[in-house]
Amino acid sequence: LGFNFAVAGNLSLDSTGAKLTIDSAQVSGTNVALAGNWIQVLGNTAAAKVTATGAVTVNAGTVDVIAGAYSAGIDPTSLDLTATGDLTLTGGSASTANATLSGDVVNVSAANIVLSGGSGSGASASIDALTGDLTVVATNSLSLLAGTGSNADAVFTAASGAVTVDVSLDECT
Repeated sequence: LGFNFAVAGNLSLDSTGAKLTIDSAQVSGTNVALAGNWIQVLGNTAAAKVTATGAVTVNAGTVDVIAGAYSAGIDPTSLDLTATGDLTLTGGSASTANATLSGDVVNVSAANIVLSGGSGSGASASIDALTGDLTVVATNSLSLLAGTGSNADAVFTAASGAVTVDVSLDECT
């Protein structure tokens, strides 16, 4: 998708057997469901964001949230994301070009989770619960890597809730 797409009700995008790319676009609805083998949210030529006034549910093999010159993120009220393979968040090259998963309550599960800050100043990679709890489950590997830009961090945060990180993994960096 390379355009803005908003619906007043529920939105379901299913790319089973293919790649679903939201590149430099805004996707929003009351509740949004994304499914497929590989889901990408990319901030290449403009900010890319998936939002919902309710829930965003993501079920995929691989999920990439990659900021380029602009931020990329998924930011509903409630987020439930499950990836059977990799979940990768990468900060961008521009100042504050962040890669973010956020919501009031956030639940994330993947085999391999990698958060990497970017090269821009403040270009962080983060998973954030804004008012409730954050749960992160990694079944194989978990990596939080600071970027080369100043304050280009890789972080988990919960402003007023609990952070739970469940790791049954072979590797942690």
